[in-house]
Amino acid sequence: MAISDEFADDTGKYFDNDITDGAHGDARGAFGRPHADALNKAAMAEFEQQTQTVLQSIFA
Repeated sequence: MAISDEFADDTGKYFDNDITDGAHGDARGAFGRPHADALNKAAMAEFEQQTQTVLQSIFA
């Protein structure tokens, strides 16, 4: 879901909102590459398992 026509073709892209503008130093954000682990299926499966474990301990 795009918030404006400016982003209509950016579906599935990673938006890094921690990128700062060098001139002003304020957060601007830009589309970029995700962390390597985000593209690693084994790492994501481990992350999902750990997340489920934490959630189950909270809501059990």
